Amino acid sequence: MAAPFLLAAWDGKYGTIPGVASGTLTNIGTSIVLVGIVFFLERGFVKRVTAAAAQSTVRLVEERTAELKTANEELATELADLRAEFHRVVESESEEQTAALRNVATDVSFDSVSKALEAANDFGALVGGVVTVPMKAPVDQPELVTFEWGYHKLRGQDGMPNDQSVPAIAVRYRPIRNPGGGFGMPVVEVLWMPGEAPTKLLVKLRSEMIRLGFGAEAKEVDADVLEHVGRALGDAVAGRRADDGAWVTGQLSTWLAEGWAVTDAGLISRDHGSIASADFPKTDVLSPSEPFDPPTPEGVSEAFWRFAVDCAQRAHGHGATSVALRLYADRHRPRPFTSDTSPRGK
Repeated sequence: MAAPFLLAAWDGKYGTIPGVASGTLTNIGTSIVLVGIVFFLERGFVKRVTAAAAQSTVRLVEERTAELKTANEELATELADLRAEFHRVVESESEEQTAALRNVATDVSFDSVSKALEAANDFGALVGGVVTVPMKAPVDQPELVTFEWGYHKLRGQDGMPNDQSVPAIAVRYRPIRNPGGGFGMPVVEVLWMPGEAPTKLLVKLRSEMIRLGFGAEAKEVDADVLEHVGRALGDAVAGRRADDGAWVTGQLSTWLAEGWAVTDAGLISRDHGSIASADFPKTDVLSPSEPFDPPTPEGVSEAFWRFAVDCAQRAHGHGATSVALRLYADRHRPRPFTSDTSPRGK
């Protein structure tokens, strides 16, 4: 800034000091004015840019919010549709899967009973795919019969099985005494063949029981046993599905009476409490059985209670060796039919 003044002082051709001062002050003033203008213009520009950016951000947020809201509404609609469809499928599947269980009550035949057994096995509701029911109920000491739908060996006139296996429902009476005395129990089994009338089955069972020395027990053979099969399978599946009002816990082994069952969980009672499997004393093969005499629940016949506890103890009072033998035997048994493996209609 000092250079123009020095030149003017040194040689007049560079102008006079007053002239240089005037020009310099003018330039300084112009610069100050320009700086002020630029400053104010910049502030306005920044404000406008900031406002525009803010508005743009607000619009973007609003757009994204609207898109997210729309997406959530679409998702909610899809979930509602999915939920409704799922419930429809479950209800339809449930109706289809349990239809066979309901049919036994109105259509007692080989087909209806075999379908009901398949349905129960589809749900894994039976221990070993087999169900045991009383001939008569309620009674203090019912005679028990087992139903098993699978491949079974035909038996000759002497009652001994041959090598030919056929699909049939094996119906076995479970004796608690040996008519001839001695060790073990006789096998009392008849095969319910496809297409065979229920009446013929009952006649065959009664005749076989009489032939093997169970004439007194054979008097209990009646159509009630087939009704009990239907009720047992219905209770077992209801428990497996945890239906409202279901009372069976675990896989069903023996349906003793309405509200009473032996399952893999223990002795189950709908109204009088249960005894867990672990609470039964364990005994091994050839070992003396330990006494087990839990108190009789109020309102229950002492004779029936003793019968129920004994049934459950036979299922749950096994030591390690007995359990191993049972598991070995189970592995070599024919597998019970399900709806997928059934030979019906094939």
